Amino acid sequence: MLTLMRDLHRYTARNLGDERMWPLSMPCYIAEGQDIELAQYGTSNIGRLKTLYREGLKNRYGALMQTISGVHYNFSLPMAFWQAKCGVRGRGRCERENFRRLFPP
Repeated sequence: MLTLMRDLHRYTARNLGDERMWPLSMPCYIAEGQDIELAQYGTSNIGRLKTLYREGLKNRYGALMQTISGVHYNFSLPMAFWQAKCGVRGRGRCERENFRRLFPP
């Protein structure tokens, strides 16, 4: 799983061109909402419907809400991974202090 995520990140970073990757769901500070352009999805019926939907969201919630986005993945690594990471052998458990060592507050 980690190899796949690394490879996906590398591929995306190499192919962004002049774009930038923002690692957070929440955008950086934006002073004025009127500077945010509405997404355009083309001239097909479906494209126009998507644009109209976004315009409705803008009218209801404001343009700044259009900037909140992201792709979120939830996954769990097996206990064997954490045991190997903590240096635990056999049927032992990763204790809380090991997780604190791996992920300090």
